[in-house]
Parts: sequence; structure tokens; C-alpha cells
Amino acid sequence: MKASEDEGYRAAIVHHPNDWKWADWLHTSLETYAVPGQFVGQKIDNRTIPKRLFPIFRARDDMPLRSETGSTPSEQRAWALRNSEALIVIGSPDAAKSVELDGDVRAFRESNPDRPIICIIAPHDTDSSNTPGDSAKECLPPSIWKRPDGQETDREPFVFDIARDRLSKRTIALKTMSAVLRLGYDDLKQRDHERAQQRLRVILAGVLVLFVVFL
Repeated sequence: MKASEDEGYRAAIVHHPNDWKWADWLHTSLETYAVPGQFVGQKIDNRTIPKRLFPIFRARDDMPLRSETGSTPSEQRAWALRNSEALIVIGSPDAAKSVELDGDVRAFRESNPDRPIICIIAPHDTDSSNTPGDSAKECLPPSIWKRPDGQETDREPFVFDIARDRLSKRTIALKTMSAVLRLGYDDLKQRDHERAQQRLRVILAGVLVLFVVFL
């Protein structure tokens, strides 16, 4: 999705080509989610919470070139990594071996050492580990755990393992949004639930009115 040179991206999603379905779903989920009104306009870490997480950059082979962010796909990708408020990495055994993804993580850390990295480990057939650390290490690029100087990072990434933790897509989306927005997950989940309940009450009230009218 297009970003202006002044604004940048709310987040950048990077992934191995084999994990494109998860990246595509997450990209759509984040960009179309309306942030609960109670949070909109609040300032956290000198950033104003927007109405929507838009735009989100997703690295892919067929992305259109934008003159304001680079003349080649590699330049556009580098610009997005420098100018994103958060980095989202889709983890898998393939992602862990990807030199390109490892470079993406290093580039993001170098430009944005204080910004969050969110790792979502996609379900995969080879994951037999029950230990959180082992599962993450097997599915994420090495630079997730290291600073650009090669030392262990003191800023732990957010790691959400879909299969191990039995997380629904809705939960994954909300956890990712809370990390990008720097909001507490429980607060966002509660407000999202209240909004859903309010919508349901409106729908039921409409149905009741129609029932009375045509009775």
C-alpha cells in the first residue's frame, strides 16, 4: 500500500514466499480494522493513535513501484523498513533460513532500534517443539535475537505462535494491533468486544422493529 514520504507506514510485513497466505490475510486484517474510538487520538510514545492502521507495507515480488519511495523494488523495500513504525515478521522454518528476511530485520533494527518487532509463527508440519524458545528460534531469522553489532538484543520481540498457543485468527490480529499501536492487549480486546456487542444489540433491535411492523 502506498505511503507518502512524510508519513511512512504504520508497519511493514516481511515473509518468505511460501508464507504469502498468512501475510496476505494479516495485511488485509490490519488495514481494514477500525480502531475503537476510545483510543483514537491518544498519544503514546509521541505517536497519535489513528482511526485505522493504514497504510501497511507488505514486501512482495509484484508490488508496484512508487517514485517517492524508490525506483526499484529493493529501494522501495529499504525505504519502507526505514520508515515503518513497527516490523511484522511471519515466522516459519523457511523464514528462519531466509537471508533476505534476516537482512530486513537487521535493516529495521539499525534504523529503528526503539520500535517494536512482532513475530507471528505460522502453523507448519515440522514444528514438534513444546518449548516456546525452541519453536521461535527454529522459525525466525537469527537477527531477531541480535543487535546489528552481533550482541544479544535487550529488546525482546513480541512472539505469537499460532499453533502452539492455539490462537484464533481474531486473537492474532488483535495481539498484532495492540503491539503496533502500543496498547495493552486486554484493553483493546475488551473495547473490541464491547463494540461487537453494541453492534449486535443494534441489529437485534432492528430485527425486532421489523417483526413488530410486519406482525
